[in-house]
Order: sequence, then structure tokens, then C-alpha cells
Amino acid sequence: MTAKTAPNHTPGNRASPRERNRARRRITSQRYAGVVYMEDELMHKEFHIGDVLSVTTGILVSPRLIAGVYDVLNYMTGESVYTHQIPRISQEAGPVLIRQHPWLAEIDLSDVIPDSWRERLDTIIAEHGEMITVEPMTDNEHERIDPLSELAEKVHPDKIVIVQ
Repeated sequence: MTAKTAPNHTPGNRASPRERNRARRRITSQRYAGVVYMEDELMHKEFHIGDVLSVTTGILVSPRLIAGVYDVLNYMTGESVYTHQIPRISQEAGPVLIRQHPWLAEIDLSDVIPDSWRERLDTIIAEHGEMITVEPMTDNEHERIDPLSELAEKVHPDKIVIVQ
């Protein structure tokens, strides 16, 4: 199996961070259904607007509940996100999503209550559409931390049980 490298990489030269990110995006794209290459080769995938708003606002309005949040964060990081990582990665992903779609910053869900979230989401869908395109985060936008090491920073290592 040959290694995949960035276009301008030669064995004597190191690839620039931009080339490494582009190569990573091309390799990562093989893992996800629904991924499309744009003209500049940055891949993207469509998600339900409720999934994306759950990440940007911190208020769960995804029709698929927490599964929608996991899907967005897993896609944006190229990792399998653990539950304890959701708050940190959401803080990284939220601004990235708003840079991709600035109008997301205007949506305030602070007044949503458990009985009204579906109605509010329907109003947003009527205005902006049901699906929204998301691009993955770059290495500069996301800090990769081993999930078990990160968990050990939050709870005592004696309380961590690894199931295999």
C-alpha cells in the first residue's frame, strides 16, 4: 500500500500544514457517506440544521437528540468523540460553524423550553432550510487529545473502567 501525500510533496521536502490538511481531508473523505468534493477539494457533508444548532448554541434541538450532536462532531473532527469530550469539542466547533455560516450567530435559542423546541426548530427550518453544509475542522481548529487521557484529567484514574 502506498502512502498518500499532498500534491507538491517530494521525499526531500516536508509538506506544508495546508498540504497536510488537504491530504487528511481527502483520506478522511473515504470514511463518510454523503461527502462531496468542492472545486477546491475541501469536502463537506450536509447535516440537519437542528444537529448544527445543538452544537452552536449548546441547546439540544436535534430531532435525533444527542446522536445528531455526535454525528456533527465526529465528522468535523474525523474522530469518534467520547461523551466527556462533547463540551470541549463543541466549544471548538461552534465558532468554526459560525465562520462557515455567519447567519448561525443570529439564532438565539435561550428561550427554548422542552415543550417548544420542535415548534421553534420548524420556524428556523422554514426560514433557512432543513439541511446545512458542514466542513471538517482543520488541525489548527481542533486540538486532538487522547480520550482516556482527557477523562483521567476529569476523574480519578481509579474510577475509569475500560471495557474491551
